[in-house]
This record gives sequence, C-alpha cells and structure tokens, in this order.
Amino acid sequence: MDTADKPKSTQNLGAQMSQALEEQRQYSEPPDYTQEGRGLVYNCEEKHWACVDREAYFQCRDNMLWSEQNAKGQECSINKIYATDDDCKTIQIYYINTNEPTDFCKN
Repeated sequence: MDTADKPKSTQNLGAQMSQALEEQRQYSEPPDYTQEGRGLVYNCEEKHWACVDREAYFQCRDNMLWSEQNAKGQECSINKIYATDDDCKTIQIYYINTNEPTDFCKN
C-alpha cells in the first residue's frame, strides 16, 4: 500500500510520531530514590537498586531517555513496575543478593 492509499489520519500519526522522536528532550534530573513505591530502578551513579514511586520512576525514565539521546552516561535506569511495593522490594533484594548485572549503565 503506498502513501496515497493510506488514510490521512494514519499519515498524520506517522508524521507526528517521527517528529516527536526527533525532538530534543530536555534534561531531567535523576529522581529522589527515597520515594518508595513499586517501580524498580537502578541508580547508576551510586550503584544501587531502589523501589520508587510513580513520579520518581518516570523521572528516571526521562533521565535515561535524555542520556541515550545525547550519548551521555546513564545516571538512572528503569527496570519494571511491580504489582505491590512488597513485590518490588522482594525483587530488589533478589537482585542485590544475586549480584544482578548492571552493564546497562554505560558510564
């Protein structure tokens, strides 16, 4: 199917997505790792896992995406969001005890 055959809404959506990907992200500070929650992140600077709240998790994600876009060393890396705070803490302890690889932090 060539571009002329696609509905205009699909063409516009594709163009909007491309534009959004090309836009320069603004720098976002790493989060406050003490805001406990169910989102597991890794602090690449201080080398520790943390279970953080929603706001801190997305702040970490924004920081991570900015670092990737600007070819900078990561300060923070997201992992997963778990069903409960306790689930997150369980995985956090597991990662600490099994020395989970953190080679995703490219510093």
